[in-house]
Formats: sequence, C-alpha cells, structure tokens
Amino acid sequence: MDLGFGAALRTAATVVVDDPLFGFFAYGGQLTKNRSTVNVIPKDGLRERFHIIRGEQRFHMLLSRDGFAKDKPIVLNESLNEIRFTLESRSSREHTTELRVSGLPAGTYEVTTDDLSILTFTPGKGKENIIALPVGEKKEIAVVIRRIKG
Repeated sequence: MDLGFGAALRTAATVVVDDPLFGFFAYGGQLTKNRSTVNVIPKDGLRERFHIIRGEQRFHMLLSRDGFAKDKPIVLNESLNEIRFTLESRSSREHTTELRVSGLPAGTYEVTTDDLSILTFTPGKGKENIIALPVGEKKEIAVVIRRIKG
C-alpha cells in the first residue's frame, strides 16, 4: 500500500494536451481559453507539477516545496512568451523553493516575484533550468516568467 501511495504522489500532475478531436484539454485541471491566453487551474490534488504536451512541444514546471495556489489559474499564451501563476507557500517560515522549468522556446527570460525581478536566464534545448524562488512570510506570491529577448 505504501508503494502505491508514494507512486500516486509522485505522478500527480496537471497535463495540458492538444487533442486532435477536442483541442486543448487539461488532465487534472480545469482549462479555459480565450483569444490570447490559456488559463489552467490545477486540480490534481498536489498542485506541484504542470506539463504541456502538444505536437513536438514538451513544457514542464515542477515545484519542489510549495505549490500552485488553490483555485488560481496558471495563465500562459500559446507561444509560451509569458507564464503567470500564484505560488502558495506551504510553510510559515521564510525559505527558498525550487522551480524546475524545461521546454521553453529559445530566448532570454526574466522571472519576477511580486513584480520584483529576481533573475534572467536563457534556456537550452533539452535543458532543465532550476530557479530559486524566494518565499517570505506571505502565503501567496505572484510569479511571472516572461520572454524579454528572442
């Protein structure tokens, strides 16, 4: 029983796919789409892993310690030039949480938390980028990953 429970925790994720019949669909999430953005509210139980699988694209965001905020959307445009989400702190202490990102299109990206720039990075093809997000005493933090060049 422990092995099954552990496996379930390690595989819980929200996965957005581009189905040939139904279009964009979110397994483990609630998806709404308008002209320029896709909004996905993670509903997988843990809210720590988010993936987009469409055609040749494989985009992944994994949180190590905290999670995506309950009932708040991950907002992105289809070209992945900008990704916004609310980070939910699961600790009452100041800490750093790791955000692992891979599958972004080529370019240079800026990461901001609560409108403060914390770093810029250039993803490599097939490379996972590890972003250290500072988490203070606030329960929720607005995070934006935005392409600034390329």
